[in-house]
Amino acid sequence: MFVKKGVQNARRYYKISTFLLLFFLSMTIIVSSSLQVRHSLTSFLDQCDKTYTTVGIFEYLGTNYPNDHIYDPTIKTNYINLQSILNENSNTYKTFNPYGTLLGQIDGLERKDKNVFCGTDCIAEIYVMSDKLDQSGAYNCIITNDFYSKEGYDKNFCYIDSQGAILKKGHSYLIHGNFYLGHSSYPYLAISPVKLKLAEKYGLPHTQEDVIVDLTDLDKKQIEQAYEQFQQLADTYNVVKNSVKIIGTTKLESLLAYQSKAIYIAKGDTFTEQNYKNQDKVCIISQEVAKRLELGVNDTIKLSKTHPSEYALEDSFWITNGFASTEDYTIVGIFDGDFNNYYDVYVPETPEGMKDYGHYTYTLGQAIFKNDTASENIVQLSKALPSNIRMTTYDGGYTILSRPITEMLTTVNIIYILACITCATFLILFGYLLVYKQKVMVQVLMNLGTGKKNIITTFISSASTITLISGIPGSIIGFLCTKNIIARVLRKLDGIQTSQNRFSNTSLAPITKITFTSKITYSFFFLVMLGLCLFTIFSCIAFVFICLKPKMKKVSVQQRKTSNRSTSLSGGATKYAFLSLKRGGIRSCLPFLITFASIFLILQLQGTLYNYKSQLNSLESEFICSGHITNIYGNDTFKIIANSADYNNIKGIDGIDEIHVQTTFKYLYENNTPQYSRQKDIKLLPQNAFALATYINHMLEGSDLVFTDNIADSQEFYFNTAPDITYMDGMDDEKFYHPQVIAHLVLPCIATNKFKEEHQLSFGDDFLIFCNPSNPKPIYLKLVGTYKQSDDYNNLYVPMEYYHSIALNEASRKYDSMIFTLKNPKYLDTVKKALDDFGYSPAHELGKLRKYIVIEDANYYSIKNGLEQKIRYMQVLFPILCCLLEFIALTISFVLIKARGHELTTLRLLGASKSRCFFNLYLEQFWT
Repeated sequence: MFVKKGVQNARRYYKISTFLLLFFLSMTIIVSSSLQVRHSLTSFLDQCDKTYTTVGIFEYLGTNYPNDHIYDPTIKTNYINLQSILNENSNTYKTFNPYGTLLGQIDGLERKDKNVFCGTDCIAEIYVMSDKLDQSGAYNCIITNDFYSKEGYDKNFCYIDSQGAILKKGHSYLIHGNFYLGHSSYPYLAISPVKLKLAEKYGLPHTQEDVIVDLTDLDKKQIEQAYEQFQQLADTYNVVKNSVKIIGTTKLESLLAYQSKAIYIAKGDTFTEQNYKNQDKVCIISQEVAKRLELGVNDTIKLSKTHPSEYALEDSFWITNGFASTEDYTIVGIFDGDFNNYYDVYVPETPEGMKDYGHYTYTLGQAIFKNDTASENIVQLSKALPSNIRMTTYDGGYTILSRPITEMLTTVNIIYILACITCATFLILFGYLLVYKQKVMVQVLMNLGTGKKNIITTFISSASTITLISGIPGSIIGFLCTKNIIARVLRKLDGIQTSQNRFSNTSLAPITKITFTSKITYSFFFLVMLGLCLFTIFSCIAFVFICLKPKMKKVSVQQRKTSNRSTSLSGGATKYAFLSLKRGGIRSCLPFLITFASIFLILQLQGTLYNYKSQLNSLESEFICSGHITNIYGNDTFKIIANSADYNNIKGIDGIDEIHVQTTFKYLYENNTPQYSRQKDIKLLPQNAFALATYINHMLEGSDLVFTDNIADSQEFYFNTAPDITYMDGMDDEKFYHPQVIAHLVLPCIATNKFKEEHQLSFGDDFLIFCNPSNPKPIYLKLVGTYKQSDDYNNLYVPMEYYHSIALNEASRKYDSMIFTLKNPKYLDTVKKALDDFGYSPAHELGKLRKYIVIEDANYYSIKNGLEQKIRYMQVLFPILCCLLEFIALTISFVLIKARGHELTTLRLLGASKSRCFFNLYLEQFWT
C-alpha cells in the first residue's frame, strides 16, 4: 500500500517529478560517460607509459667533438661534473646509466675494415736500394720483414718518405711509418712517430728520430734488443687492430645507438633484468661478426677485456700486460644497422660494475625519465647543465601520442569533477524537493500513527520510480555516446601515429606504433545508474528524518526584553526587501558570497587567459627555429654534402630568414712572399709524382680552409660559444663576409693567434697557401683577424664569396653544411610543406632526393603546446564554469523562493499584487 502511495505521490507532484526525472537522466549520462571515458584515456596513458621510454643522452661538446678517436682528457672531468649535477637534481629522473667502454678481443676475429685502429701504421725492416731521389726526395726500398701492417707488404717494393732523415743506400733499417695513397701501384710509406702513448711509458722507440734504427751499424746484441722492442710494438698493434669495443650497459634500450635505431636486434633477444642483476656472461654482437665467425644465438665466444686507461681507447692495451680477463660469453642477441657499430659488443652490467669501464667517448651517459613528467624535468635539468654538456632526448613517440590523450583527459576530468559536484548538489536537491517540501504530509502521516518505516517506504518508492524511469534510458544513452566518443578517440590516435612531426627534431627517434583497445560494457553504466539511485534514496531517507525531528523554537533574552517592533511594516517593495535582508542572516549572506566568489573567479580566469595568449603571441613572433641538412639518423650537421640546388630550394622558401653554408678544404701553408701569379706559384708544388703524393698526404693531415658566410655556424664553434674575433683596423663582420673588391684575388682571412705567431704574421700581411688535395691550387690570403683556437688545428676562415666566384658553374658548387633559420615559428608549416614538396625527407625516412633535414623546433613546440594546452583548458573550463554558476544561481534562487512560499501566499491573501510580490523578492536578490 505504501509503495503504491509513493508512486501516486510522484504522479501527483508531476512538475517536481518531471524536473527531477530530466535532471537525473542528464546526470546519469554525464557522470557515467565521463567516468568511462576518463578510465579509457587513463588506460591509454598507462599503455603508453609501459610501451615507451623517455631517455636523455648526455654528451660533452669538447673541442674535437664528435671525433672519438682523438682522446680528450677532460671527458672524465666533465663526467664527474655531470654526476655531481645529477645528484643535486636526482628528483628529475628515474635512473642514470653511465656510458662506459673497454677495448676487447674476440678469439679468432681478424679485421681489415676501414675503421680498424692503427690501420695505416707499419712496423717493418726495410732495405734501402737507392740514394735519395733528387726530384722527389724519396728512397727506393724493399720491405724485407713486415712486423705489422694491415694488408701485409712483406717482400714488397715501396717508396719511403724519410721526413728529412738521411738513409744510406745498402743499409737495413727498422722503421715505424704510415702508408698513404700515391700515383703508382707501389705502396707509399712515410716515417712517422708512434702515436700509442704506452710506447713512451714503457721506454720503447716512439719519436721521429727513435723509430729509424740503422741495423747495419749495430752489433748482434743491439740488433736483438731493437728487434725485441719493435716486435713488442708490432704484437701490440696486431692485437689492437683486431680488437672490438666492449660497451657495458645497465639498460641496453637507453643507449643512443638503440634510441636512434642506428642498430636494432635482428636475431635473438635483448638482456633480461636477471642478466643485469647477476652480471651474467652474455653478450650481443653484430651480424657482421657473427657471419665472419659463423656464430649464432646461444653460441659461445671467448671475450677478452682490457683495463681502462688514462689514454685513448686504443692505448689501453699493451702486449706485456695482457688482458685483464678472458671469459666465455654466450650470445643472446645479434644486431644489425650502422656499419660504424659492427665491431661493438654489448654486455650487461650493474651500476657498480660500470666503475670498471673507461670514458673515452663524448657520450657521458643516459638518464631515464618518467614519461608523464619528462618535459618539465628535462627543462629543469637542462638549466642546471653547463653549456659544454648537451642533453638530447628520445621518447620513441610518447610525447606525440600522449599529448592529445592528456589534453582530452584534462578536459574530461574537468567535466567529470563539475558533473560530480553538480550531481552531489542535485542529490541533496532531490531529497529536499521530494521530501522536505512535503514535510507537512510527513508530520500528518506520523500523527496518524504511520510508522517511520512506512513513511520511508513511501518516499523510497517515489524516488525509485523517478530514478528508474530516467536512469535506465540514461545508462543506455551514456553507453552509446561513450562508444562513439572512444571510437573517435581511437581514430584520432591512429592518425597521430601514422603522421609524424615531419622534419622536427622531436622525431629523431623513430616512432613506435602501438595498438589501443578499449573494452566498454553496458554493465558498467548500469552499475553507475544503480549507484546514483542508491544515493538519491539515501538523500530521501535523510530528509525524512529531518522532517520527523521536532523543532524547539528558542526565544532569546533580547527578544523577550523587546516587546515592541523597532521598524514599521508600512512601505513598498524596496523597504520589504531591505527588511528581508536584515532578518535573513546567513540566508542573505549566501547569495552575496557566491556572487562575489563567482565574479572574482571569472575575472581571475579572464586575466590568466589573457596572460597565456600574450605569452603565446610573443613566442610565435620571437622564438628562433633553425634547421640543417643531416644524415639519415639526424645526428650529423657537418660533412653532409649539399649543392647549389639545395641552397636555392631552401633559400626560395617563403619563411626562410637566413641560410648559412660552408665549404671546407685541407690546406698547407707555403710562404709569406706570394708572387701573385698562378703560373709562377703553381711551380712551387712538387713536380715529382712521389713528392706530390707526399705533399698531398701532409695536406690531408693538416688543418682546414673554411669558406663560410658565418663563422659561428662552423663545426669548430657550432656546439660551443661563438668565436671572439679581433679584427684589424677598418675591418668588421660586414666587410669580411661581403668583400666588395678582392685585389689580385687576395682574400681576407681570419686565423688563429697561434698561426699568426708561428708564421710571424701581422695584420694586413699577405701569405700563400695551397688547398684542395684532389687538385692543389695556390690561394693568396690577407690576415685581417684572429681568434683563439678551440682545438689542435689552425683552421683558416675566408668569405664564401670567393668560393662562389671560382665555382662559376652553380652545378659544381658543393657545401659541407647548410644551416638555415626561420623568420618566426609561424612559418614552420609552410617551410615543412615546401621541403616535402621538393622531396626532402625527415630522419629515418627515405625520400626521392635521399637528403634529410632536421628542424630544431622541439623546444618551441614544447613551450607552445604547454601554453595552448592551458589556453584550451581555460576555454573549456570557462563556459562550463559559467553554466555551472548559472545553474547554482538558478538553484539558489529556486530554493530561496520555494522556502518562502508560505510568506508569498500570506502577502497575496493580504492583498499584495503579483508585481509587488515579484519585486519584493527580486530586489532582495538583486542587492545581494
